[in-house]
Amino acid sequence: MGFGDGRTRRGGSEIGFEISTEIWIGIGVTFVAALLGGGAGFGYALLSAPFLLMVGFSPPFVVTANLTLGLTTRAMVAWRLRYHITRRRVGIMLISSVPGAIVGVIALTTVDESLIRMATGVLVIVASVGLIWSTSRPEPGQPIPGGAAIAGVFAGFLGTTTSLSGVPAAVYFIRERLEPVRFLADMAAFFVGGNILALTMLLISGAFVTSALFPATLLWLPGAMIGNLVGTAIGRRLPHSLFRTFTLIVVVIAGALTIITS
Repeated sequence: MGFGDGRTRRGGSEIGFEISTEIWIGIGVTFVAALLGGGAGFGYALLSAPFLLMVGFSPPFVVTANLTLGLTTRAMVAWRLRYHITRRRVGIMLISSVPGAIVGVIALTTVDESLIRMATGVLVIVASVGLIWSTSRPEPGQPIPGGAAIAGVFAGFLGTTTSLSGVPAAVYFIRERLEPVRFLADMAAFFVGGNILALTMLLISGAFVTSALFPATLLWLPGAMIGNLVGTAIGRRLPHSLFRTFTLIVVVIAGALTIITS
């Protein structure tokens, strides 16, 4: 099954993604994922990755598209909330993500794609349960020595293998009980830097799927940007615990469906 050119096989026939049904479905998937992700401050890739994999896109295609969309949409948030960013914490996480990203690229280019699909489903379920648990804790957890660096390493690995770099960062930030605006700001800043790093790694390794940029990302970007803006506005006004819990329940369902269809 070859996905490097942005194509997939079904029943022995090859389907191109030039304005195909899959592309149109992707518009809806990315809009909803950006809406919920913008409101919760994380979760875009958790939602979009499993659903896009179920539609039929390859792991490298999904990773390339998600990283590009995440970079574009979160850059706006990072700029708007730039004065709330904790630069030292985000910087430590970004530097620490480099070795994880390198290992992740190796895994993406050597591990069987069906295994990556199943692993993605398992990861989103485990991550969602962990995030729900972290959100439900009434008090911040005990500080973890080197917590930012540890989160960065795992984020780098997940970013280049499944585009789920936000999961370790979200777990860490939730555990630290950051105030909503700082949570959104630090997550956005980390997404921008981390996605640039991950896309660079994909380019260097040859795992970057150019066809994921056009027409897919080009058509998905407007809806993702609108969804992200609306979601961010909602997220700053509604109880974050409620919004995050709802988002993560949807993610668990998406992860389960990904495992079933892998």
